[in-house]
Amino acid sequence: MANNIMNQGRNPNELYFNDLIFYESLLEKKGCCSAEISSMRIRHNEFCNGIQVVYRLTFVDGRTEKYNGPENFFSNGYYAYHGGRPIIDTWVHLEEEEIITGIRINQGDILDGLTFVTDRREISCGGNGGKRYDTMVTNLPSTRIVAFSGTVHGVWQRVGYYAKSFAWMIIGPYILLRNLTNQGRATIATDASSNRMHIFGNIMEGLINSLDDDVFRIVMKYLA
Repeated sequence: MANNIMNQGRNPNELYFNDLIFYESLLEKKGCCSAEISSMRIRHNEFCNGIQVVYRLTFVDGRTEKYNGPENFFSNGYYAYHGGRPIIDTWVHLEEEEIITGIRINQGDILDGLTFVTDRREISCGGNGGKRYDTMVTNLPSTRIVAFSGTVHGVWQRVGYYAKSFAWMIIGPYILLRNLTNQGRATIATDASSNRMHIFGNIMEGLINSLDDDVFRIVMKYLA
């Protein structure tokens, strides 16, 4: 499936890489309940020469493990030797629960520079040549990047990515709690130990129990 997606509209003689295959193989590991990008190693000078992704897997028993993805590095031809400065590796380490929501790119004939946009910051690698493109326009707030792909022309030529919606992880607990309270199987207790927790409890009480169904759906749609 991943190769079929990558091959659509692509010159069959082009070199390319596709990390979605590796990502999907991680999800198939016994007991794995999630695979998230933990770190990235980007090789670059004024141009981009490739990327390696490190994934953090979480298993149903609570343990976590890290797996190194393929080393998608390419340094051949004209652009490999005319980048203006030595080729270096830049490591990007994501903080706990930080997610990549999209990228901004600079590109001409090849990929000049990348800016990774997370829900907390922006990290840039490479140069500023070529034309600026913003891929953030259609990304929803609940969407996160899970794998990268690209074509190769001596160096990294074009970048693509695969993103998944994790809206259910955001709104699922609210919907479940509302159903449980409606069935009389759960209650929301306010914590009077601090003013902040007391206010939070009142907000949750209003969100879960006081809104009619139509308004509740609108709020959930906004959160997702």
